[in-house]
Amino acid sequence: MSKLSDHSYAQDIEQVLGMLSKITSCSVAEIKPHLDALLNRLNQEKYDSASVSFYETSTHEEWSAEF
Repeated sequence: MSKLSDHSYAQDIEQVLGMLSKITSCSVAEIKPHLDALLNRLNQEKYDSASVSFYETSTHEEWSAEF
C-alpha cells in the first residue's frame, strides 16, 4: 500500500479494519483488500490533483492577478 502501509499508519489501519469488521460482520481478511484499494485510490487522486499545474487550471483573472 505504498506510503500508507508505513508503521506510522499501521495501528490506525488496524483499528479501522477492526471497526469495519465489527460493523459489517465481515472478517478483517475480507475487508482489507477493499480498504487497501480505497486508500490507494484516494492517495492517487490526491497525487493527481496536486500535480495539476497552475497553467492548466487557472482562470483568466488568476493569470492577470499572478502577472
